[in-house]
Amino acid sequence: MSGLFFSLILFAKENSQPIPVKSKEPVAEKSFAVKSYQKIKLASPHDVFDVGVADINGDDILDIYTTGHYTRENLLLGDGKGNYTDALTRLGLDQARAFPYLEDMDADPALKEPGLYIHRRRRLLIFRAHELGEAGTVSGRILVPSPTGEPSPIQIYWAEHASADITNLASEAGETWTKVQFSIAPQGTLVLDTLYIALPFEVTLDSSLPLNKVKVGQHALHPKEHHFVLSWRDRHGVAWAELNGDGWLDAFMSTGGLRAALDRFQQPHIASDELLLSDGGGRYRDVAIERGIQKKNCRTYRPAWVDINGDNRLELYVGCLGGPNQFYSQDSTGRFKEVARKYGLATRPGAQFVWFDVDQDGDMDLLADLNGDGSHQDPNFGLYTDSNSWLAVFINDKVTFKRQLISRPFTGSVMQFALGDFDSDGDQDVYVVTARKKYRHESFLLVNNRGKLEPRDMEQWGLPRGCLSASWVDVDLDGKLDFHCLPVGIFYQTENGRFQRAREWTGWKLAQRARNGVSSWFDADNDGAWDVLMTLGIFPAEGYFKILQEWRRQQAEEQGQTLQEWRLARKDVAWPLRPMWRWYRTRLYQGQPPANHWLQLELVGPAGNRNAIGARVELSTDEGVQVREVGVSEGAHFSQGHYRLYFGLGKSPQAKQATIYWPDGKVTTHSNLKANQLLKISSP
Repeated sequence: MSGLFFSLILFAKENSQPIPVKSKEPVAEKSFAVKSYQKIKLASPHDVFDVGVADINGDDILDIYTTGHYTRENLLLGDGKGNYTDALTRLGLDQARAFPYLEDMDADPALKEPGLYIHRRRRLLIFRAHELGEAGTVSGRILVPSPTGEPSPIQIYWAEHASADITNLASEAGETWTKVQFSIAPQGTLVLDTLYIALPFEVTLDSSLPLNKVKVGQHALHPKEHHFVLSWRDRHGVAWAELNGDGWLDAFMSTGGLRAALDRFQQPHIASDELLLSDGGGRYRDVAIERGIQKKNCRTYRPAWVDINGDNRLELYVGCLGGPNQFYSQDSTGRFKEVARKYGLATRPGAQFVWFDVDQDGDMDLLADLNGDGSHQDPNFGLYTDSNSWLAVFINDKVTFKRQLISRPFTGSVMQFALGDFDSDGDQDVYVVTARKKYRHESFLLVNNRGKLEPRDMEQWGLPRGCLSASWVDVDLDGKLDFHCLPVGIFYQTENGRFQRAREWTGWKLAQRARNGVSSWFDADNDGAWDVLMTLGIFPAEGYFKILQEWRRQQAEEQGQTLQEWRLARKDVAWPLRPMWRWYRTRLYQGQPPANHWLQLELVGPAGNRNAIGARVELSTDEGVQVREVGVSEGAHFSQGHYRLYFGLGKSPQAKQATIYWPDGKVTTHSNLKANQLLKISSP
C-alpha cells in the first residue's frame, strides 16, 4: 500500500466527529457484556435502505433481512448457532426473477469467457463486449417506457468503441418510449445513465450473436431468446406477516414512485408494489395486482399490517412520501380495497407512522408524521427536510378515527418511532428520531399520559439526543426498560427512573462517523442473552475521491501505463465510475448469558392474524408489572416483522401471571410461567 493511500485512510479517521451527548448523568458501572461479534456480509454494501429481523421460515429462529432500492437485498436465514444462509434467490425474491443477481451490486461480473456482459453498477446500465473477435460487432435495441412531455431519460455516460442513437417514440394511445439503437465493437463498452431505473428495459439483440455469448447480471446468465426484459424494483420497506397459513411469513414489499413521475407514464402498471405469498418454503409469488393492490401515485415507503376492528383479518396501511397514505381493507377471499379516505386515514405527506394502542382501550390507534401542516402536496417532497412539522394521533373509536395534532419542538422528517413503556405506567411512550437537511439528527420524547401523547424534555430523565436509531430494551433484564442510542451507546435505567450511560460498551466505534444507521435488539440464538444487529451508513472523508484518483494515477505512472491501461490490466472498469457516497457496514454483537432471569413470548393468533398483531401482554413479577404490545420490539425503521416479546424477571425464577389481551377482544390468563424460556402461547 502506498503512503498516499495510507494517508487517505488516516485522513478519514482524523476527520470523524462523534455526536455529542447532552446528558449530565454520571456514568453507570454496569455495561453490556459482548460474547462475540461477527460481520454480516451485505450483498450491496453501497446502498441499504432498511434492516430488520423476523422469523421468516417459522423455525423459532429470528432471521435477518435488508432492503436497498435497486440493489440486491439480503434474506439471511439463521440456524440459531450464529450461521446465516442467504436464501433470497432460492425463495424467488430477486427483483428480476428471470435473472437472479441482476440487481446493482457495485461490482463488475468476472470476465471468464468471451461474451457480451450486461449488468448494472452504481445505477448505470453497462453493456461490455469481451473478446468477441469471431462474433464481431454486436448490435441491438433497448426500448424503455418514458414519461410524457419530458426529454429523453437516457443519456450516454461512456462509450468506448461503441455508439448509440437515442430517440423518443410515441404510440397512438399516447404512450411514450425511449429507444436506444446501439452498436458495440468486440472489445467495446457502452454505459448508459438511466434516470428511471425501476422500469422494464426491453432488449433485442442481433440474432447473429449466440445466446451462450450473452451474459446477464453478476452470475452471467444466458437469456432464452434474443428478445428479453431486464427489470429492477425500487424496494423500500417490507411488512412481514403470515397470511396463507403455511407457516412461513408472507411479505408486502413497498417500492418507490419513479422520482415522483408515476402520473406522467401512460403505460398501465408501469410500477407496482409487491404482495409476496409463500408456498410453504419453496418459492414466493407476487399477487399484488390480482389481489387488488393499486399503487396509483404512491411513492411507497413504510408498510404495516394492522387489525383495526378485531375481526382477525389484517388490513394494510402504506405510508406514501408526499401522500396521501393508503389503507387497504381485506375481504374473506384475500382481496384488498383501498379505503383510506373512508376512514380519514389518507394523511399527507410524511411516510413514517406506527400503530399501537395509545389509549389502552383494546384497539389500534395511529401515530403519523404529517411533516408539514397536513396540506403539503409537493410530489418532490423528500425524506430530509426542514419544513414546519406536526405529528398526528388518530384515535380509534369503534373504527371511527379522531385526529389530534401534536406540536413538535423542531422541524425535520421522522425516521423512527421507538415504542416502550419506560415509566412502567402501563402504556407505551415514544422516542422520536428525526432527520433534517445535511443529515442532522434530532430526537424528542412523547410521554403517554393516560392516552395523551405529550412532548417532554428528555433531560428530565437523562436521555440522549441526536440518535440515528433508538431502542427501548431491558439490557440487564432487571424488569426496567433501558435505552440504546446509536451511535452513543446504552443508558441504564436507575432506581429513581433516570438513565445513566454505560461505563464501557458504547457499541461500534465506527458508529461515530455514521450519517445514518439502524439497530435491532433481539435474541439470535435463543439463549436469553441480548444480541444487537447494527447497520451503519459511513460517508467518506472530505476529499476522499480526489485523493483516491490521485493514488490510481500514481500507481499507473509507476507501472509506466496510462490510467486506462492500468485499469484494464487490473481487469477494472476502463470508464470513470460515479462516486460512491456512502458505504454500509453491518455487525451482529452477541451478548453474554445474563445473570438475571428472563422470559420471551411468541403469541400465536387465529387464522387471519397468526402473528397476533395488536395483542397486549401484562406480565406480573416480583418486581412489578410489565406491559408489552406485539410490535414494540421492532428495530427496523420502515419495515415490520419482529413480533417476539421480551421480559426481564430479575432474580425471580418465574413470572407470577401473564394476562393477554388478544386483538379480537378475548382475554386469557396464564400463571406461574417458568423463567429462562421462549414460550409460545396460542389464542383460545
